[in-house]
Amino acid sequence: MALVSCTYCGKDVSEKAAKCPHCGKKLKKSKLILPVVLIVIIVAGCAGGYLGWNQYQKIQEEKRIEAERQRQEQIANLLAQVDELYVSFDFDEIENCYDALDDLQYDTSKQREILEYDRSVYKDAYAYYTAIKEVDDKLHQGGYTSLSFLISTMKAPTKKFEALEINLESEIGKYISQVRNNVMYSTFNSEYVNGTEYDLDYGLTSWGFELVIETYTEQIAAEKFPYIQ
Repeated sequence: MALVSCTYCGKDVSEKAAKCPHCGKKLKKSKLILPVVLIVIIVAGCAGGYLGWNQYQKIQEEKRIEAERQRQEQIANLLAQVDELYVSFDFDEIENCYDALDDLQYDTSKQREILEYDRSVYKDAYAYYTAIKEVDDKLHQGGYTSLSFLISTMKAPTKKFEALEINLESEIGKYISQVRNNVMYSTFNSEYVNGTEYDLDYGLTSWGFELVIETYTEQIAAEKFPYIQ
């Protein structure tokens, strides 16, 4: 049992005693105990709440960082898929990837503009590329019977190729621009594809025309179509 000092005679008495057994005076109870206890409880509660809130905030921040890491990883994977799909020119599947990127709050507006452009020019641009490659291969290998007929196969793909719009933000658009700015391309078209001045199959000069035209087609065919591996 704890002892306290009597405020009147100074002698030790039990803290539970109502009167001092020595001097008979009524002992005064401290009124500070309860407020002190309450203050301690409040301070402890506030401290605990502060520490708890900080811990909660830390956990939430860790969750946010992890979620953002996963988001960035998903975005990177989808963009890599787009690059792979361009090799096969699967425009529908590319658009599906862009839809998934939009769901991840990734802005695909610029990519969609390029995609729509690529859809519109791919067929005719690729047809020209394969046509000039085929003509060049046949000239190198001698795999044709009529030089004029061989060159005439370039008329339709060239006409469509000439009509294509150029968008330099697109790899296909860059290809179209590079080919059309190639001096060999313009000369080949004006002199042979669209020209009617020469008899390309005339026996005495056909070999000379073949050598000249092969120089043009080789340079034009050297322009690589994008994404072709």
